[in-house]
Amino acid sequence: MSNPVYQALKKALILSPLAIPIGIVLSYGILVIFMGDTGGAFALMAFSIICTAGISLIVWVPIWYGLGYLVLLLVQMLLKAVGVDVPAMFTRSEKSDAPSTELQSTSKSPDTKETDSSNLTKDQVALMNYIRKAKQKGLSNDAITRNLGQNGWNIDSISQALRLVEQG
Repeated sequence: MSNPVYQALKKALILSPLAIPIGIVLSYGILVIFMGDTGGAFALMAFSIICTAGISLIVWVPIWYGLGYLVLLLVQMLLKAVGVDVPAMFTRSEKSDAPSTELQSTSKSPDTKETDSSNLTKDQVALMNYIRKAKQKGLSNDAITRNLGQNGWNIDSISQALRLVEQG
């Protein structure tokens, strides 16, 4: 989907598992700085939760999440500035072994059709681009399937990509 709200939610869900633990540590550190005592900072957090029977978590959890999320966004921005593809680190691949670089190199040429990649993974787009190039060179579907199978692609992914390429 290209909906910006959906993209923002997806990005937040990728970062959220670490946001609260990072926020807890950061808020504890901030309390230590302001109170000047590690025991006092811990006591404030613990007693505010215990004495209110957990109701203060309505305040603490958003604070922890917000602080942690901001730290994670800053780290993500720094990694992006360095050139690391952060979303690719969190996506799962169907296969454990990456195919050869020959299959992954999908330089775009003017005669190659662009696929709407919003619903496809990077592997599917690379596979479809490889199939298009192989068909332009005159390879049959059987030869393409055999070559891809020898390079670690599973048959289901290959047949799905072949169908999508033939549909246009």
